[in-house]
Amino acid sequence: MEKAEEKPAPETSMCEVTGPEFTGLDKTLKTATPTSHKTTRLVIVHGIGPQLPGHSERLQRNLIRSLGLDSIDPTVKTIAQKAPRDAKTTAPDVDLGSLRISRYANAQGAELLTFELTYASLLDDERKAIAFDEYGISAKARADLNISLKGLINSFTDPLAYGGTKGDAIRGSMLQALCWVGRGEWADYPTAAHEACAWQDTKRNVIHDDDIMISTHSLGSKVALDSLATLGTFRDSLGKDPKTRA
Repeated sequence: MEKAEEKPAPETSMCEVTGPEFTGLDKTLKTATPTSHKTTRLVIVHGIGPQLPGHSERLQRNLIRSLGLDSIDPTVKTIAQKAPRDAKTTAPDVDLGSLRISRYANAQGAELLTFELTYASLLDDERKAIAFDEYGISAKARADLNISLKGLINSFTDPLAYGGTKGDAIRGSMLQALCWVGRGEWADYPTAAHEACAWQDTKRNVIHDDDIMISTHSLGSKVALDSLATLGTFRDSLGKDPKTRA
């Protein structure tokens, strides 16, 4: 007798977010004055596809133009993220994507720091596994409709991998980005680094005083929400660390 297939476990990570209405970046930045500095931090997370660092360049340009941030720091600080040695969700010291940090400001005392996360490289192996027929004779003989359908099907690779073996690594990438967000002021970030961020090194005044916002697209929305939920489970252990509370 053929054994009946087990039904997949139901999705249990559904959530509903409630709270005050989001008033936008413009309103929070306008609270700044020349004598009262105000920093807003924006984390940008991409969706499916082989995205590259710099994927949010157009978004950032449109934002700073509409927000009146006419002072652009010429340095874009780049951090090659890796898991800390005491990582709770991933293997220690593994690479976890890249983070690009940019700074924009104006004469009224408003400052916007953007943190562009790119985790797409963590899924390169999965994409390569299904790209074997995207070149050569196989690709040339494929009809236009077939090419479109294959592109659609291939786009499922990222969410499937996220729901499988690569979920921990991608959430770890997002958690590292959130950790770097709280590490300090613009001058405190290295121009280029390949290192992990420790939650014990985050600054209380940054988390308490600055507005921190997240812009996500597609799969990035689930990555962000799942990572925030995971961060919530760290609260007790972090709260017992005197350095974290300082």
